[in-house]
Amino acid sequence: GAFFVEIPQFAGQDSERSKAHFLRGMELSPGWLENEVNYAWYYARRTNNRELYVELLTKVIETPIPEDSVFRFEYIVARADAEEMLAQVDDLF
Repeated sequence: GAFFVEIPQFAGQDSERSKAHFLRGMELSPGWLENEVNYAWYYARRTNNRELYVELLTKVIETPIPEDSVFRFEYIVARADAEEMLAQVDDLF
């Protein structure tokens, strides 16, 4: 998803294709919080969609971190990233 929104327009930038890839990733791995973090950073930020940006990051922050998950560290990192990114919302939009 990040590729299609980050490349220059002359090289094929396509925000709708980017969105489709992010949504598919979230569908395939619904509990993987980095999907929402990346969707917010790459897609919502690049398309100037503040509402989506805030919604995605708030979801990550409010998602409980499972105590017994082998991905506990990844959840903690995703939450920390989301908190840092949300703190920058007024500077970005």
